[in-house]
Amino acid sequence: MANLLEQLEAAKTYEDLKQWRISIRKGGYTAFSTFLQLLQEKMKQYGDDEAKTILRTIRKGKRTLPRPRRISPAWDGLWERLLATAQQKAEILQTVPVDKREGEWQILINNPYVMDKLTCHPGLNFYEAAYFYGLFRQDLKKNEFMRLQQVQNWSSTFGD
Repeated sequence: MANLLEQLEAAKTYEDLKQWRISIRKGGYTAFSTFLQLLQEKMKQYGDDEAKTILRTIRKGKRTLPRPRRISPAWDGLWERLLATAQQKAEILQTVPVDKREGEWQILINNPYVMDKLTCHPGLNFYEAAYFYGLFRQDLKKNEFMRLQQVQNWSSTFGD
């Protein structure tokens, strides 16, 4: 039996989507949470050739289960956030040439006008970094900036 993400991706008919919705409703919070974890993991790793597929899958989910907040209030606006993240990642995939994607990447977030700490998410591959760029971009506050950076290490040291 396919997992709920595979089931939604493969759904082509109204009946397929109805079965997916029934499976989600029957499984409740746990089923949808598991589906969401699988989707987010896939969103972190997908490449150029899968960008349209992931957007299509999110849109199918939104049409089929438009109010996931009924399962958990934490999921209010979920589909919109997922779509925005996937769209931002797709933009980054189009911006950074394939031959420049190797190595370590990081996301840096800062607001030079407040005393908050700089936030850095290092140790990412390009596809993960592009995902987090799309995810965090939605929540940037006034005067905050975010950078997607390729890391070049000249030296690394670890304490005891």
